[in-house]
Amino acid sequence: MRSGIIAVRPNGRGSDLDRIDLKRNLAGEWRAAVRRLRLIFWPLLLVSEVIFLAVQVLYVATGGITLLRCVVNIIIFNVLLSTMLYLVYYLIKRLLLRVYYYESRMLTIQDISTDAVFTQNALLEITSWSKGAERIFGYSEEEALGASIEIIVPDEVPASEADGLDTLLRDGLIVGHRTVRKRKDGTLFPAEISVSLLTDPDGEPVGALTVLRDITRQVAMEEELIRANAELKGYAHVVSHDLKAPLAAMKLAAQTLPLLMKVRRTRETERQMAEVAQAIDTYAEKSAKLVSDMLTLAEAGQKPDEVEDVDVGGLVGEILEELAGDTARKGVTVSVDEDMGRVRANATHMYQVFANLIRNAVRHNDSSRPVVEVINRGRDGDTQCYLVRDNGPGIREADLGRIFVPFCRGEHGDTGIGLSTVEKIVGVYDGAIRAYNDNGACFEFTIRDFKSG
Repeated sequence: MRSGIIAVRPNGRGSDLDRIDLKRNLAGEWRAAVRRLRLIFWPLLLVSEVIFLAVQVLYVATGGITLLRCVVNIIIFNVLLSTMLYLVYYLIKRLLLRVYYYESRMLTIQDISTDAVFTQNALLEITSWSKGAERIFGYSEEEALGASIEIIVPDEVPASEADGLDTLLRDGLIVGHRTVRKRKDGTLFPAEISVSLLTDPDGEPVGALTVLRDITRQVAMEEELIRANAELKGYAHVVSHDLKAPLAAMKLAAQTLPLLMKVRRTRETERQMAEVAQAIDTYAEKSAKLVSDMLTLAEAGQKPDEVEDVDVGGLVGEILEELAGDTARKGVTVSVDEDMGRVRANATHMYQVFANLIRNAVRHNDSSRPVVEVINRGRDGDTQCYLVRDNGPGIREADLGRIFVPFCRGEHGDTGIGLSTVEKIVGVYDGAIRAYNDNGACFEFTIRDFKSG
C-alpha cells in the first residue's frame, strides 16, 4: 500500500493514488492486503509440509532414519515452520495496519481541518490538496494537483521567504511563519504557515508538508487594537490638555472670590464677583461638555437595543427644522432628495449621523451662495448609500487622513467628536464612510439594515 499523502512519483505529477479515491477505497484495500497475505501464507505452509514430508519418507525408505525419528522431525518442523510463518504474517499485518492507521488519520485531518493542508514535491508541484485549501484559495483539488506552488504565491515574494526556506532546509521545520498568499481570484491575504520537510530514506529532501491558516480577521483585529490604542492615547492627551485650562481657571476664580468678599462691597466689587461666578459657571460647563462628549463617543460604538424602519427623509426634515435659525442666518440653501428611503436602524443613531454631517456642512460652508445637499445614492440589497456635501472651501488635504480621529484639532481649532461619532455609528451597521473634496466637502457613507442577533 502506498501513501496518497506523501508519496511522490519520480516525474513529480502528484501522488500514486488520488487522495479522494484512496480514502474511498482505503478500508477495502486493507482487507484485500490481508487476504493476499493469507493466500500466500497457507499455500507456502502446505508446500513446505509436502516437501519436508517427502524428504522424511525418502529417508525412512532408504533406512536413513527410523520411523519414530521421522515422526519427531515432522512435528518439530511443523512447530518451527508454523511459528516462523505466523510471526512473519503478524509482523507484515502490523506494518500494514500501521500504514492504514496513519494514512486514514492524515486523510481525516486534511478533511476536517479548516486550515489549508497540502504537500509539494522537490519540483515545487502540489501533490495533495485538502478541503480547507480549496475553501481558502478557491482552487479545486483537480486544479491544484500537479500545478506549481507558485499559483498561490504573490509575484512579489517577501524577502523573509528566502530566510524561511533556509530555516526549513536547516531545521526541517518552520512554525508560525507569517507571510502573504494569493487566492485564485488574485486577491492577497495574510497567512500563517507551518512547514515540515519531507525526506526520503536517505534523508534527502523530496518535498514539504504545509499547514496554512488565513489570518485576515486576526490581522484586522490587531490593526483595530493598534488604532484603538492610538485613539486612547489621543483621548488622554487631548482631554488632559483641554481639561487643565478650565480647571485652572475655576481654581483661580475660586481663590479670587473669597478675597473679593473680604473687601468693602461696592458696585465695582459686586461686578467683579459676578464676573468670577460667571467664569466658574462657564468653565464648569466646558469641562462637563468635554466629559459628556467622551461618554457619547463611547456609547456610539455600542449595538442598538431597539431598531425600527427609520424614515430618513422625515428625520432629515426634523433636523433641518432645528437648524432653521443657523441656515437662515448664513443664507444656506439645503437640498434634500425627495425619496431618502428607509433603513432598519436605531432612530437616535441615524439622528446623530445626519445631524452631525448636516450641521458641519452648514457651519463650515463659507461660500458666497452656500448650498448643502443630502443625497440618496441608492440601495444595494440591504445596504443604503448616502452623500452629504456642500459647496464650501472643502477639507484641507492635511486633515483628510485624520478627520475621523476623535478630538483631532481641526482647521478652526476645535476638538469635537462629531465625525468620530458618525464613523463609529456607521461601523455598528457594517457600513463605511469616506471624506473627499469635490467642489466642496463630501461625506459618502453606507448603512446596512441592522439584523438583531
